[in-house]
Amino acid sequence: MKGNVRRSFLFNLAVVILLGSVLFASFFASLQYVTRHGQEVKMPDVTGQNVAVAVAQLRNMHFDVHIDSVYQPAVKPLAVIMQVPENGAAVKEGRIVFITVNMHGRQML
Repeated sequence: MKGNVRRSFLFNLAVVILLGSVLFASFFASLQYVTRHGQEVKMPDVTGQNVAVAVAQLRNMHFDVHIDSVYQPAVKPLAVIMQVPENGAAVKEGRIVFITVNMHGRQML
């Protein structure tokens, strides 16, 4: 009886180790495809462009664009003042790009 328990335990231990090894190898083999490793594109420079042109360019590159606004009288209205990630950064498709745009005028509160 004791020999059967030991044999059963060793068999179950071997199955667990084999299954764990297969899952471990599968996880790391699929990681490159899940994270799209090596599929980066360079972030274009949209600062100074009109917001409509900048948003169209970024959406054509499959980025999700979020817009914020500030007022700077020295900058022409609806021009992109800042972008995150910055120009030249290596990013992947689908990334959120934040752009800050100059408003038409000062907003009264």
